[in-house]
Amino acid sequence: MQVPRRHAFAALLLALSTAACAPVQSVVGRVFPGRAERWARSVTIHRDAWGVPHVLGPTDASVVFGLAYAQAEDNFWQVEEDFIRSIGRASELDGEAGLADDLVRAAFDVERLSRAEYQREPDERRELWNAFAAGLNYYLRKHPAVQPRLIRRFEPWFVFARFRSATPNTRVDGARLGDVLVQPLEEAGSPTGEWTTALALVSATARDTMRDHGGRDDSELEGSNAWAVAPSRSASGHALLFQNPHVGFFGAGQRYEAHLHSDEGYRVSGFAILGTPVIRSGHNEHLGWTHTNTAADAADAFLVEFSRTDDPLAYRQGQEWRAAVEWEDTLRVRVDTTLVARRFRFKRTHHGPVVRLEDGKFAAVRIARFEDGGSIQQWLAMGRAVGLETFRSALAQTAFPISNTMYADTAGNILFVQGNAVPKRAHGFDWTHPVDGSNPETEWQGYHALEDLPQLLNPESGWLQNTNSTPFLATADGSNLERAEFPAYVAPENDNARARVSREILGANDRWTFEQWAQAAFDRRMIEAADHIPAIIDEWERIGGLEPDRAVQLDAAIEALRSWDGISTEESPATTLFVLWFEQFRRAQADTGDYPRLRVLDGVVADLRAKWDTVLVPWGELNRLQRVHTSGTEPFLDDAPSIPVAGAPAWTGIVFNVTGRPGPSGRRRYGSSGHTWVGIVEFAPRPITRTIVTFGQSADPDSPHWFDQAPLYATGRFKEAWFWPEEVLANARRSYRPADRE
Repeated sequence: MQVPRRHAFAALLLALSTAACAPVQSVVGRVFPGRAERWARSVTIHRDAWGVPHVLGPTDASVVFGLAYAQAEDNFWQVEEDFIRSIGRASELDGEAGLADDLVRAAFDVERLSRAEYQREPDERRELWNAFAAGLNYYLRKHPAVQPRLIRRFEPWFVFARFRSATPNTRVDGARLGDVLVQPLEEAGSPTGEWTTALALVSATARDTMRDHGGRDDSELEGSNAWAVAPSRSASGHALLFQNPHVGFFGAGQRYEAHLHSDEGYRVSGFAILGTPVIRSGHNEHLGWTHTNTAADAADAFLVEFSRTDDPLAYRQGQEWRAAVEWEDTLRVRVDTTLVARRFRFKRTHHGPVVRLEDGKFAAVRIARFEDGGSIQQWLAMGRAVGLETFRSALAQTAFPISNTMYADTAGNILFVQGNAVPKRAHGFDWTHPVDGSNPETEWQGYHALEDLPQLLNPESGWLQNTNSTPFLATADGSNLERAEFPAYVAPENDNARARVSREILGANDRWTFEQWAQAAFDRRMIEAADHIPAIIDEWERIGGLEPDRAVQLDAAIEALRSWDGISTEESPATTLFVLWFEQFRRAQADTGDYPRLRVLDGVVADLRAKWDTVLVPWGELNRLQRVHTSGTEPFLDDAPSIPVAGAPAWTGIVFNVTGRPGPSGRRRYGSSGHTWVGIVEFAPRPITRTIVTFGQSADPDSPHWFDQAPLYATGRFKEAWFWPEEVLANARRSYRPADRE
């Protein structure tokens, strides 16, 4: 038995690849050309003072078309890049360095599943996905100077591949997806090697240049903030929402601000992920929502044993034997300037592709909703919802495997839901490790219904928060849920520092004004400082009489920390000292010797003196914002333009999260993840919104919107985010139809 594959067309695709320099017009525009022209003539894109597109059109399909066109105008390179990797064609660009990515996606059947999901769609929704692909193709038709690196025609099924994330470095209960079983084949189909793994087929040199695309956020290093306040704690008597995803500033998954207004009813503002056709977090006339990543267990590894010598594909399932499926696929791999077709064989059980574990055993990996899909459709339904009931109906589709949801609306409701697509499992198993796949009791028992999941609606406290943290401390004491009432795999998170500071902030104000809400969205207090600085000072005082020379070397640093209020500012040397100290101390906490905190501080002080000739370096001198190429692979440079930023890493317990990486000299660090798109909403009868992004709307260095929002962002200020049509028209700086563009 073989699974149908795309590469029955390998020869045709290889022939097309030789035409890489052919005019784009010869291959684009073939997807729905007549409708594309109608959409292009019917939709209008209004660009405001910040370059944000407000896409107004007569139909939902027309505004989705306009969204695609606007994304391509602002960052076509990244849109194409993310699709290349999502549909499993990275090795056509990167050669061997992209092979493991493609092999994992081939093993997880991403293309076949995505095509099938598109084909299952009803006509109404399929029209939207058609419109999005047509918008990208129309952009290329109108911009012949833009030469795609690989994709010369975008297809509607691509968008479904974007939400089937499977990367070599992703781990499921200890099983690394890059260790999926692969057997290289000759063109005739006979083996050229033994069964191995995707990563083992990549040389050490190529592995060094691999990039992890589309993986999950690391909640410790990045994470997200989500808050909601009920009318009882709002000065205006309206609910408030804080939307704050923390992700990378560069590379895959970038947030793209947009506002869609369709006469058919899809009227929503917020952000889309580049290369996707729906608003992922935002608001409409009635309600708004945002997400944080969840640790709710949405994937499992099932141990499998192939022990029959007479049938190498046989594996046990209860009292029966089942046959694993093997199938073949062809990938094209760039070797110098040539694309070489390479064939591979894969293996899967009914649970999923087979992966080799570190101990040499095998497991099959299953990921929630990977086969079903449904994420895009659920976001569409959320954006179209008109109140709490219809929004919860959208959430009840349970199609999100990695997201929690925070919600508020004009009726005054606030809601938090932990997780979404959570498989239902039997008790008595450790679901954090591979389970016995031969035991029928480990089979998933469907998915938890929405009402099964931890959730809080309109708590008595009047506020809710989540920062990738436990839902059992989501609000004030007395209003929280009980952990014992839910399976452990539904909500395994612990508390974290950002949740602690969020509770402190939200619990301290009984009457939030919108301006106070805006300030809190960039709050800079570091809650971890209050815990650690007294202990540092205590160690310093204890060594004073024992090692006076050492104590003197630390005098300036100790005095700066002692007099600091724990709030990060650009001018503060204490912020620099604490961030650098805590960064090192977190890695050295296993140190059981005497004065472990001072040993770390010794190193920080010595490093600052070596690099800056002083211990007292203002945080803004060291911590900077600099925009480089959208891929993030361009190096940061100390002598290139940059601006100071007061944000700091999430693990300090700060709301204003900016995590950086060093420039080439090692003196400065440059923001690479954290606060990306930030939104605040007051749910008055006509909702009021403010937003900001890290750099600017456009990824073109020659655009006025390349870096124009960065000065506001760096100092914790918002820009206007117009939603109502009369506001949009009054504040439009450019208005055009795609059909009219030169």
